[in-house]
Amino acid sequence: MQQQTEPQITSLPLLIDKCQFAKTCNDGEGVGFGATLFCSSSTPRSSSSSTSSSSSSHSSTIRNTLTILLLITTLLLLFRLLNSTTDEFFSPGLEHFSLQLGLPPRFAGVTLLALGNGAPDVAATMNATLDSQEGYLMALGELTGTSMFVSGVILGVIVSLNDDRGVVVVEGNDNT
Repeated sequence: MQQQTEPQITSLPLLIDKCQFAKTCNDGEGVGFGATLFCSSSTPRSSSSSTSSSSSSHSSTIRNTLTILLLITTLLLLFRLLNSTTDEFFSPGLEHFSLQLGLPPRFAGVTLLALGNGAPDVAATMNATLDSQEGYLMALGELTGTSMFVSGVILGVIVSLNDDRGVVVVEGNDNT
C-alpha cells in the first residue's frame, strides 16, 4: 500500500509592497490617494524610538480613517449627482422619445432603459473581442459575471424584500 503524503502549506512571501505598488501601478503614474493611504507608516523604524513609533502609527491610523471617510463621502456625493442628472436630463429625454414613437411609458422603461443600461456592456465586449486574440475570454468572463451578479444578488435582494407578498400581475390596458 502506498503511503499518501499530505501537501505542505507554506506561507508565500509578500510579492510586492503595498506602498511600492500604489506608487508604480497605472503604468508608473500611481494612484493619487494610494501613496497617502499605504505609504504613511511604511518606513522602517529603529527599536529605540518606540514612543515616536506608536504616536506616528496612531496618527497614520487617523489619517487613513479620514482618507477613507473622505472617499466614502465623495462616492455618496457622486451617486447623488448621478441621480439628479438622470432626473433632470435622461428621464425627460426618454419620455419624449417614447412619446414620439408612440410607446407606453412602461414599455419604454423596460426596453429603452434596458438598452441604455446594457450599452456599456456591449461596447466593452466588442472592444475586448476585437483587441486581442484572447479578448474573448475577458468578454465571456464579463458577461457571465454580470449575469451571475444580476441573477444572484439583485434577484436575491428583490426576493428578500418581497415580504411574502407574492407576484403581482397587472392586467388590462396600459394607458398610463
